[in-house]
Amino acid sequence: MELVQAAGRVLLEQVQVADDDHERGAQFVRNDREEVARERFLALLDALRPQDPSGEEGRRREGRQGGGERGEQGPAQERARSEDEEGAQQGELEDDRAEGHRLTVYQFPDCPRQRSRLGPRLCQNEHAVTPLLLLLAGAALLWGLVHLLRVAAIGAAYKAKALCSGLFLSGRTVESLRTDVSDDSYRILRLFRVSVDRHRRTVTGSFFGLRARTAVYRPGLGATLAIGTRPDALEPKALPASAARPDWEHRPLEPVQRAVDRTFSEPDPLKLRRTRAVVVLRDGRILAERYAPGFGEAMPLPGWSMGKSVLNALVGISVKEGRLSLEQKNLLPEWSAPGDARSAITLEDLLRMRSGLEFAEVYKDPLSDVTRMLFASRSAALFAAAKPLRAPPGTLWAYQSGTSNILSRIVRLAAEKAGEDPLLFPRRALFDPLGMRAVPEPDAAGDFVFSSFLYASARDWARFGQLYAQDGVWEGRRLLPEGWVRFSTTPTPQSPEGRYGAHWWLRLSREFGGETEAAGRIPPDAFHAMGHEGQVLSVLPSLKLVAVRLGMSIRVDAWDHAAFLAEVVDALG
Repeated sequence: MELVQAAGRVLLEQVQVADDDHERGAQFVRNDREEVARERFLALLDALRPQDPSGEEGRRREGRQGGGERGEQGPAQERARSEDEEGAQQGELEDDRAEGHRLTVYQFPDCPRQRSRLGPRLCQNEHAVTPLLLLLAGAALLWGLVHLLRVAAIGAAYKAKALCSGLFLSGRTVESLRTDVSDDSYRILRLFRVSVDRHRRTVTGSFFGLRARTAVYRPGLGATLAIGTRPDALEPKALPASAARPDWEHRPLEPVQRAVDRTFSEPDPLKLRRTRAVVVLRDGRILAERYAPGFGEAMPLPGWSMGKSVLNALVGISVKEGRLSLEQKNLLPEWSAPGDARSAITLEDLLRMRSGLEFAEVYKDPLSDVTRMLFASRSAALFAAAKPLRAPPGTLWAYQSGTSNILSRIVRLAAEKAGEDPLLFPRRALFDPLGMRAVPEPDAAGDFVFSSFLYASARDWARFGQLYAQDGVWEGRRLLPEGWVRFSTTPTPQSPEGRYGAHWWLRLSREFGGETEAAGRIPPDAFHAMGHEGQVLSVLPSLKLVAVRLGMSIRVDAWDHAAFLAEVVDALG
């Protein structure tokens, strides 16, 4: 019973550590967690150490030592040993043959193989196991439970966030969102329960009532996970109405429309495409578009990592307005301590994903850096900024969502320094001039999570792509700095085969068909914004072509964007 109580106390303390990690977000340091775990482990060892307040142990030891070896013991000693063994069968066995050593063996029902494993000295009762084995089993159980609770918190946050954005921002139904959060590939999410409060516009997810996480919807700002704060502390912010969308000019082209229609077919039932929206522009006019049932031209949908390219535009505008410069260093107060090598990271290093910071962009691990940043941190930017350097700045390319969120915070600080509300800056500087109604979503610290959380309609994405097809000029007004598009689409030398520019991809990834024959039919000046689950925006300047595809392709190779683009290019003749 003492063992169970001790283990229970340690488990509760470990769970509290997990809660503290959740509350502190990016402020939580790995070394602190390891130190706390070590202290809890030592506490468990101390709790398991048998106590002898009456001194009975010493008297018993002295009595047996005085009686010599077992062959010389008299009836009294034999009776004492029999009583010890009888007591062992009721709960514990004491073996103190070694001078000054007391071993308490806790036993379980019927384990005859223990004799061969433990040897005769430790198997005076063949049903016994040592406290070391029990301790190891208990430690493994505690570790597993703490790990499970951390994963549960991530899963609850993911499901709450996805449903909150889908319900209140996209305007979808609960039934239509089931695929997004309960697909066979996300089967584990079925274990998480959610509750929707339509009056407060919140969604709370939990794992059988444990590790509850709440996402709060605010008009104009989308859904925010209430991490490190109470849901009611995320007060709604009054934002001005978005600019009216201008009408598009249509110039339908039947061969292109046929290519678009084929994107909604499902040729492989094991690799479902789940295409939801496709728009193709040429010279700013719609050649073809289509939407899946339940989706429409005005519905904002998640772009995931396509938001990184939108951030590129906002950085460019900040440079144009004199708030930032590409060579600028000492970008964050958190990197300003004397001797901090991170202060040497430049704005261009961040744009080109060569900051040198350590960051694990691994999505299969639910506790990797990227998932903890997005779904368990109050500040995504500070979580990433707290990472140490793994290489000197400017020398190593590594695709990292954390880098984008650091950039987002830098843009925010620059806006605040200029006296502008950072929440309004994207709308004033980019969305309103283009007629976009895109909604980037902030974290609980107030920074937009451009790495992953930006919702926009397919037409909005097409407008954004058209801006880059026109070299940053919109309706005669230059929004991006002169030469910014050329800079953004210049290969980063440190990236593999020069595939990456500055928050834009210069070649399609292998998952999107980038290494197929069809990819060779795409003009070499094409560049792309690519996101999770098959989101792609492609700009082909030489053809004055922009193509957007949004969907829910859970299998990474389900959507062959290269084949689609090649078919569109062929259709243009």
